[in-house]
Amino acid sequence: MASLYERIRMDVNTRRNLIKVSANPNPKLDYVSGFEGKISPVALDHPAELIIRYVPDRLILLADGFDTYLGSLEQALWPSLEELAVVLLDDIRNEVVARWVQVNLKYQPTRHPHLNRQVITLEDYQPDWDNDILLSHLPLV
Repeated sequence: MASLYERIRMDVNTRRNLIKVSANPNPKLDYVSGFEGKISPVALDHPAELIIRYVPDRLILLADGFDTYLGSLEQALWPSLEELAVVLLDDIRNEVVARWVQVNLKYQPTRHPHLNRQVITLEDYQPDWDNDILLSHLPLV
């Protein structure tokens, strides 16, 4: 079943084609790359903080294409911040095929006075990849 985003805005292939990648300069080396920024979906009253971290395999994300991709995601009426996070993870996982990827969204819901922050963190990794030492050096998000 297609998500609300896919039914309203664009099909999955059109969306994923906005993500631009390049060859990893050293595919034998495990290292963490990523982006931090903000994303402002139209349904939110202010931007959510976004942190994407990944360990590249053969490909790396290019900033220009990823920025355009994020801009396209802002135009949809997301039913939940979780659905947005899941789409981000699925699209990165599909286009970059990283050894490990983490998507983190943080949002301060001003409409809910008893809630200070909503935090969503999703991770995925290739089945045979394991480098706990590298990941243990990352700051918590």
